[in-house]
Amino acid sequence: MNEQEALKKFADKAMPLCLAEAFDRSAFRDLRKAFYDEASRKGKKLSHPGLKEVAEAIVDLLRLQGKPIAKTRQLVETRPFFKEMGEREQEKLINRIAATSEQYSSATLEEIQKGRAFQALQRHKGEQITEQVKQELSDLEAQRTQKQAEYEALPSVLDRPLEEPEPDFDPTTDDRKSWWERFYLRDNPFRSQSGLTQIDRDLYDQVVVRTAPFDDILSRLQKDEGCLFQTAFLLAGGYGYGKTTFR
Repeated sequence: MNEQEALKKFADKAMPLCLAEAFDRSAFRDLRKAFYDEASRKGKKLSHPGLKEVAEAIVDLLRLQGKPIAKTRQLVETRPFFKEMGEREQEKLINRIAATSEQYSSATLEEIQKGRAFQALQRHKGEQITEQVKQELSDLEAQRTQKQAEYEALPSVLDRPLEEPEPDFDPTTDDRKSWWERFYLRDNPFRSQSGLTQIDRDLYDQVVVRTAPFDDILSRLQKDEGCLFQTAFLLAGGYGYGKTTFR
């Protein structure tokens, strides 16, 4: 904001005070100081305008606002703010009104008024556009809800009946088959010969370390062979897999 822009803004703010029938110089000074101190805090050091500069800016604003020439001249001639500058300065302001009137013809002032009307129309259009966007969003949400309902109504493959029923399971029907055949498996899933499968049973006690949990489980099995069913599970994993922590 330069000096001229600041002067116009301050004149617009100070206009009610300057056009009052009783001019309060102290209030004017306070308003000017507050306005320009605020401008300085925003990073622009601006000089304070005098009464003459403010008066000229107010006259220009009155003409831009479409104030009639006679009314503007009457204000300059009668208001105490303008009288404080003396008759000579008042005369210069009256001449400035005439010059401004030539600069801003009636056609120009009419265009200015139209410009304000156009701004009001723009605001009105903006409100209409906002309502239109809200309506469109509402319509889209309704369409999304409808499509979601249609999608959820589609049949799922999980709901279809099995094409082939599972065979009856009875592992004791044929003892001639291998254990994995009696469970309807295609092949033996445990072909490895690791562990104790190749060690003579008489050597088990020399190979296996019988810890307290081992003996406890073995004792339970001797009393009830079904004690482990649905009561335990196997943990397998190398060192550091967290078997102890999981237990």
